[in-house]
Amino acid sequence: MEWSRDKVPHPIFESNLLFHPLLVCTFVLIMVAIFGQERALDLFSFHPVFMSFGTLIFIAEAVIAHKNHLLTEILGPIMQHTRKQKIRAIHQNLNMIGASFLGLGFLFMLANKWKHGKSIFPHTLHALIGWFSLGLITLQAAIGNKKMQFVDNKNMFNKTYKWHGDSGLLLWDSLCLSIILGMLEYFGLSLFHLMVELFVVGCWWMVHLQLKRKGTDGDSQAGEMGEEESEPMLIPDDDDMSVSGGGNSPTRMIV
Repeated sequence: MEWSRDKVPHPIFESNLLFHPLLVCTFVLIMVAIFGQERALDLFSFHPVFMSFGTLIFIAEAVIAHKNHLLTEILGPIMQHTRKQKIRAIHQNLNMIGASFLGLGFLFMLANKWKHGKSIFPHTLHALIGWFSLGLITLQAAIGNKKMQFVDNKNMFNKTYKWHGDSGLLLWDSLCLSIILGMLEYFGLSLFHLMVELFVVGCWWMVHLQLKRKGTDGDSQAGEMGEEESEPMLIPDDDDMSVSGGGNSPTRMIV
């Protein structure tokens, strides 16, 4: 991934016009592939749907939230606080929503196994990586909440649990690998199914590419909120505002 994203031949692959629609299109193709094979609604069919939805629509956007500011620009006008705080809030909430859908998919899998009297313990590579991903996202949520306790202390925020960003990217990799292995186990060999799997690989790679598109954060963490911003704040920090004469009209300090 690291080598290939340095060899990108054209900036179109970094474009929002391709990246965000690709995530949605890939999820739709996965749904078509699932219900095209099942041709019915059952407990198991909801497992890959919710897992894919949580991963491709929410987790992917959460991972790149600090690099790709499209959602910040869309939601920023209706949010309060500084630009950094908005990005952190978007990152955190997207991860929480994505984790909720992953949990739903996991529950449907357990319900299906209970219905058919199967063991819940993993016995395939897809299942092993899936369980690992769920454990890792639980750890990420716990550590992320701990980091947010130091969000107002910039120095402490950068120094606490610095591996959180790298493990977040590991989570993304393991989720994508789990989806691909699951499709290889579940679908038969066909040109359409191969195309869907290639779309997932494309999403996997393009998230890595998005993480490079605006350089490296000051703390060198790929999957974490960077403290260095190349764009101006939507509104200034409280420390950058002074009130003259006790009035209500703030005067911005230009740095």
